[in-house]
Amino acid sequence: MTRPPSNPASTRRIVIVGAGFAGLATALHLGRLGAGSITLLEGASSLGAYASGRNAGLLLQCSGTRVWRRFFSVTRRYFENHPTTSFRATGSWQLGSRTLLEELQDAHVATSLRSGAECVRDLPILQGSDLDHALWTPSDGVVDPLDLLAHYADQVTSQGADIRLGQPATEIRRDRSERLVVVTPSSEVRADVVVNAAGAWARNLGLQAGGMDLPLRPLRRHLFSYDCPSNPGTPHQPYVWDQSRDFYLRPLADGQWMYCLCDEEPTTALDHALAPAIRERSRERRQREVPRLVSARETRAWACYRTKTPDGHPVLGWDPQCPGLFWVAGLGGGGMSASWELGRWAARILLEDPGSDIEPYLSAVEPQRFASPARGHGDAR
Repeated sequence: MTRPPSNPASTRRIVIVGAGFAGLATALHLGRLGAGSITLLEGASSLGAYASGRNAGLLLQCSGTRVWRRFFSVTRRYFENHPTTSFRATGSWQLGSRTLLEELQDAHVATSLRSGAECVRDLPILQGSDLDHALWTPSDGVVDPLDLLAHYADQVTSQGADIRLGQPATEIRRDRSERLVVVTPSSEVRADVVVNAAGAWARNLGLQAGGMDLPLRPLRRHLFSYDCPSNPGTPHQPYVWDQSRDFYLRPLADGQWMYCLCDEEPTTALDHALAPAIRERSRERRQREVPRLVSARETRAWACYRTKTPDGHPVLGWDPQCPGLFWVAGLGGGGMSASWELGRWAARILLEDPGSDIEPYLSAVEPQRFASPARGHGDAR
């Protein structure tokens, strides 16, 4: 592992590339720990223009591996205790076979197995769907992504960090003294540490800096909102996620429904254009999965990105090839729900003080796990 710079925190300069959930949460915890002077560079002219601000706002605790579940449950507790995060506990229904749902249950999260009929009584729009078993999690909920980004940004700036919008990192190089230099269209920012939290752009940015070629894959996903006057949604209703058929449905505050067919399309065109024929695919899926939503009027359609690693875990740690480069990437769509605890892990690992709660999982998240196929990843399932 490449060690962090040895200069004291009072003179250490940290530059974080990306002011989405990964960058902001990492900055917040670094600031709390007195890690040094912190500058965040965000390519967009406003927070949330890319993946962080375009997600569905669902916090689902019983999903993913043990690492992700830890991130989700701890972050949820933080949200609950901080009203400006905008978190609302609505509860969630997950659908699937009894075996699948039993595997999703977590000893640290209160859940109960129910019948599909109970879910339909709660969400009548699902009438006509083929439902078997359901898992009810009352402490799950929803968040407004833009409100949460604003909450983190306020916390970060109150600690003295500098957030610079409209400053995309176009190059990372070294100066004559071997310090890292992050180049933007209007400035050059020197740093002792560069945190790569650039989302879908993280892989290319790391390569520019001379770091590892990490297997980070940007995947495009589509979301829709529909107006269905015969079955209006209400904001206090729970959302539903069908784990067998891969779709989710969230009631919105204006009576509409958000629907996602959980598609994941590899792409190199990092724009927000809709994929061809996606509307027809959505209609075909709704016909099978939510028949009552087939005739609903579309009010919005948009694309977002989720960047994944082959093993599904994020990348948190020092680059083994580029001194001073630290990765916070590969969040796979879980950045919002995991943000608080993931940022704490990143800050602790950066400062080489992970603690006994993080130490057992380091091999599951470190960048060098991709350096050799023979290297174990620990038991992080």
